[in-house]
Amino acid sequence: MKVCLFKDCLLPPRNGSDKCSFHKRRKQCLATDCTNQVYARGLCVRHGGKKVCDYPNCENTVYGGAFCSEHGGQDSKRFCIVQGCNRQARTQRRCVRHGGGRKCGIADCHHHARVSGFCHSHCRPLSIDVNEGRKGSIDDTVLPISWSSDSDSSSPSLLPLSPRSWNFVLDVVSESGSYSA
Repeated sequence: MKVCLFKDCLLPPRNGSDKCSFHKRRKQCLATDCTNQVYARGLCVRHGGKKVCDYPNCENTVYGGAFCSEHGGQDSKRFCIVQGCNRQARTQRRCVRHGGGRKCGIADCHHHARVSGFCHSHCRPLSIDVNEGRKGSIDDTVLPISWSSDSDSSSPSLLPLSPRSWNFVLDVVSESGSYSA
């Protein structure tokens, strides 16, 4: 059985080609008898597609700047600006613990946004009744959780669901026929 021309790929080639469907748009290294895919300038990493460390007698590839990670290459991750904190920074050059990251899009909610700008509790549907949905549209039966901060209001207010939540709702409805949170 014939396989793809790239190194360690065991997938069968496409009709009229020597590459599989995964590698169909990838190029082969220009070095003689090399079956690696191109990294840059028509060459794989081994044959010069990536710069080599400037430190004397080092053959490692660079990791930010002119040096490898062993000889002072720059770390691409930014860290929190608070003294003594070594966590990765989010927004405003701070980690989540020190005020970085996005907040939920609902007023008076202090949770961090997880899905489409909302926290987990504000992007889940309350309930779906498939039979009611067939009478009208599914828009009439899906209510996202958003409790009003007014003391006289005890019912949730309507918010648009994120695309991810809609996919979840439609999957649950098609599988089971009904859903309750």
